[in-house]
Amino acid sequence: MQITVEKIMVLWYTILLHKQKTGRKEGDTVPEKSFDVARNIRMTQELQCQMLSQVADLFTAMHNNASKAEQTELLAKLEISLRLLAGRLGISQDGLSRKAAMTLKAALVQEDVSAWKSDLLTVLHELEET
Repeated sequence: MQITVEKIMVLWYTILLHKQKTGRKEGDTVPEKSFDVARNIRMTQELQCQMLSQVADLFTAMHNNASKAEQTELLAKLEISLRLLAGRLGISQDGLSRKAAMTLKAALVQEDVSAWKSDLLTVLHELEET
């Protein structure tokens, strides 16, 4: 999620409306929930940056012919970040797995994936087992 001026303005306007509805004035403490929103945005951005960095690290490792163990470690870190980001976005692990399985099924039916078919079927079976 990219923070844009429009999103900041919407958030600011929402806070302003909340202040008007609750009668809060300047200098009043901000409710804990507002801090949670800001914290969630910051953590989401941090996870996005981590994932970009991890993908770059993986590409560099592959370019440098890193060992399978190193590549596995980098992919594991990327998977952890992906799952943490999904959680921050309110997407359950089961929901993520179901959506990935549905996407794979659609790709297997609709697209010419003959070169990838066995790999995609393997991933689909692994997703359906979890």
